[in-house]
Amino acid sequence: MSKLILATGMEDFDQALEARYKEQYTVQTVSYLQGLTVLGLGQGDTVVLTRVLPDSGAGDAGFVAVVEHLRRYGVRVVFLDQSRPKGDPLVSALVHRGVYDLLLADELMLEEVFDRIDHPATYGDVEALLVEEDHLGKGSITRKPITWRRQQPAESAEDQRTESTESESSKERIRSKRPALRLSLRLPELHNKGESKSQCEAVGPPLITVSGLPGAGVTFVALHLARALSRTRQTVLIEASDRPILGRWLNGPAEWDGANAFARGAQTLEEAWHLSSMLTLLPAQGSGPSLAAVKKCLRGLTNDVTVVTDVRLSDLMNEVDVLVVPPDPEKIAYVSRLTPRLLVVNMVPERLPVDPMEYAGAWTDTAVATVPYLPEQSLAVIAGEVLSGLDSLEQALLSKLNL
Repeated sequence: MSKLILATGMEDFDQALEARYKEQYTVQTVSYLQGLTVLGLGQGDTVVLTRVLPDSGAGDAGFVAVVEHLRRYGVRVVFLDQSRPKGDPLVSALVHRGVYDLLLADELMLEEVFDRIDHPATYGDVEALLVEEDHLGKGSITRKPITWRRQQPAESAEDQRTESTESESSKERIRSKRPALRLSLRLPELHNKGESKSQCEAVGPPLITVSGLPGAGVTFVALHLARALSRTRQTVLIEASDRPILGRWLNGPAEWDGANAFARGAQTLEEAWHLSSMLTLLPAQGSGPSLAAVKKCLRGLTNDVTVVTDVRLSDLMNEVDVLVVPPDPEKIAYVSRLTPRLLVVNMVPERLPVDPMEYAGAWTDTAVATVPYLPEQSLAVIAGEVLSGLDSLEQALLSKLNL
């Protein structure tokens, strides 16, 4: 089933769209612009997008960069915004990138949005909006709220007064509440029903540790594993590494030390960087928290949440769930003391023509997966993207870890 990703930044509007399309699409909500780069979207998927959605502060240029990422993989983008003048540079930039499904109005009718999603526009429908060149602003901007309502057929005077009151209430709510970077989980619900707090603290959520040799691609593997898990369950990725890069890689909140703040108890998961309704990231600055601190801060969370942790080697005693190594057999000796459930050989760069199974010679009963050589990986890191086309790696991670 194709995906419909709601990236509008308006909760009540997203709920109305989900109610309409939940039988037709796999519907998911994204609460942060850069979250659209980690969902593994492709041909046949649709994103409903607005400029109300929080982002990394890169302005219209950063917004268009994310749209380019989506269009590169054949994702259809439906863009909703307030009325813009003819020749608006952002609109022109979107049209030049194949975004023809535009709805620009001071007040959007929900039924018109339904109609645009159901009936894609063509280049001819938006050609008149073009300008010769793109002139995109950079940095933070002041974003006006989008207002919307349902179209009512024949309304009585009393109905009109009621509708006017409800509409103004909705508008005021949208104006006064800029979407926060938060996880949809609510802390009072994080304890399993029917269990005491002490029972929850003894169990805690499933924790998957990912570690490996420096520079082997540990964060890369951890992020793709978290992305794969988030398709079916609430997933949290915690960066407990000595070399954290997650925030810079995905253009996250500047200087935000979410992993350490969470480990100290200074913030809750509700305040975390919420990439989508199913995937939350806790990046670190400088150096991430210890594995012991991560385990302690997870006590009491429900088993419905799965936690993936990028762990430094020095924090591990002898067991690790996923061990990431480069394609160099000599370096295996540095991690032979560990017992991994899954060995991931990152074939970038592909130095030696060695069969991946040979890297598991230091262990018995250890499954092996590989990160294929893709020249685009270095560009993906620079551009702040997560690679698509790695479904085989993600499926191998899930199947070999019995997840």
